[in-house]
Amino acid sequence: MVGYNRRFSAHATSIEQAFHGLSGPTTILYRINAGALPDDHWIYDPSEGGGRIIGEVCHFVDLCEYLTDSPIVEVFAASLGHGHSRTNPDENVSITMRHESGSLSSIQYIATGNSTLAKERIEVHKDGKSAVIDDFRSTTFFGLSQQPVRGRQNKGFAEELAAFAAAIRKGNTFPIPIDSLIRTTRTTFAIIDSLKTGKPVAV
Repeated sequence: MVGYNRRFSAHATSIEQAFHGLSGPTTILYRINAGALPDDHWIYDPSEGGGRIIGEVCHFVDLCEYLTDSPIVEVFAASLGHGHSRTNPDENVSITMRHESGSLSSIQYIATGNSTLAKERIEVHKDGKSAVIDDFRSTTFFGLSQQPVRGRQNKGFAEELAAFAAAIRKGNTFPIPIDSLIRTTRTTFAIIDSLKTGKPVAV
C-alpha cells in the first residue's frame, strides 16, 4: 500500500460519484502552491527524497488518474528551473498528462508562489459539468445537483488508513490497485525524462 491519501478524501470521492456515468473525456486543472525549500532540504537528496516530483507530485498524479478513471499513457513537462539559480529543475513545473480515455490532466506545481495562497486548487470538467476543490476544505459543483462538501480540511488520511485496515482484516483487494500504483511511479519517472528531453514521453 502506498499512501496516496487524496483519492480517499470526501472531496475526491464526491466528485467521482457525481461524475460517474457522464459521457466523454475529463479535463483536470490542478494547481499546487508548493512553496520554496532550502537547497539542502532532504527531499532533494536523490537517495532519500528523490526530488519533488518523485516525492510529492506522485500524489497529484494518482488523484488525476482516480478522478478520470483512466490510465495515463503520455506526459509532457516543462520547468521554469532550468538556468535559474534560485530554483531546482523539478519544481515550478507544468505537466500535461494524456489519458487512455482521451482525458487531459494539467498539473501546475509552483514553488515561487506567495505563502498566503492556499496550497491546492483542482478543477474537474466533464460533459458540461464542473467541480472545484479548494484546498480540500470545500468542493463546489456546477451543473450538478450534488451538494457542496464543506468543513475542516480533509485530505483523506483517516479514510485511507481505514480502507487499508479493512483490506487486511477482511482479505480484500488493495485499496489502490497495484497496476495503478506502478503506473503512478512510471509516470513520475516519465515526467523527469520529459523535463530532460523536452519531448513527450510514453508511460
